[in-house]
Amino acid sequence: MKERWPLDALMRTGPNSEIRDTLQQLARDGSASAAERLRVLQEHGGWDVGLLHRQEHSGSGIDSMPYEGDVTIFEPEQLDDLLNSLSASHNERTVLLRAWYQHWATKGQGRRLLEALDDLLLSEEGRQRDVLLLSDLAFQTRRKLSGANAAWKYLVRAQILSGGWIGYMESETKTRSRLDLVAQNYPQRCDEFVVETTYGMFDDLAPPRVAPKEVMVYFYLQQGRIEEAVKFAETMVNCVIDDTRTLPLEQPRWAVELASPTVSRA
Repeated sequence: MKERWPLDALMRTGPNSEIRDTLQQLARDGSASAAERLRVLQEHGGWDVGLLHRQEHSGSGIDSMPYEGDVTIFEPEQLDDLLNSLSASHNERTVLLRAWYQHWATKGQGRRLLEALDDLLLSEEGRQRDVLLLSDLAFQTRRKLSGANAAWKYLVRAQILSGGWIGYMESETKTRSRLDLVAQNYPQRCDEFVVETTYGMFDDLAPPRVAPKEVMVYFYLQQGRIEEAVKFAETMVNCVIDDTRTLPLEQPRWAVELASPTVSRA
């Protein structure tokens, strides 16, 4: 990162999740500049992104040790025991929890799974214990058992609790996968989904409204609403231009090179 670049101003424009992930990796590698940019990004978002991660996820040798047990020995009613037995490694928890769920689902125990998981899937505690990653599986199970209307709540709560509209709280791949499920299963309720989910991800007494980021363009496209997708994208661009018009931004290098008479033009 070069000196004199207005990077703090750039952080305040709300960069995407890939930039956030890169900054986090650079900060872990010891880059003081990246750590400072990440701090600005976190403050601008209104909370500390780091607080959303379990403190045990430190990347230490103990945390990275492979899980040596068999998750399938835990019955659905033993979910708490399973969670307590798992390694603190988030990636491993994801794989193991999904394997556990799918094991019991294939045995026809979907109703028992939902009874054990429902409270966590619909609450902030579910995010803290990494259970939200099972929301898509629970959606499919509930849809088969009770119909699409009964399964709606899993997608709504997962979108809110995962910060799906914010743009850097979960991977865009996960958010898009959820929006695909909404568009495929509830083509007439997509606007209702947006209305119900554009709230802050914390269980405040009066959660604030949040504005969807660029993934909203993708959601419109999945519905075949091309004109609205274009209008939304144009609105986002205009907002960024308006927010940054008074910032002392330097001319980007590519613009300087394009203006150079030595640049050949085809």
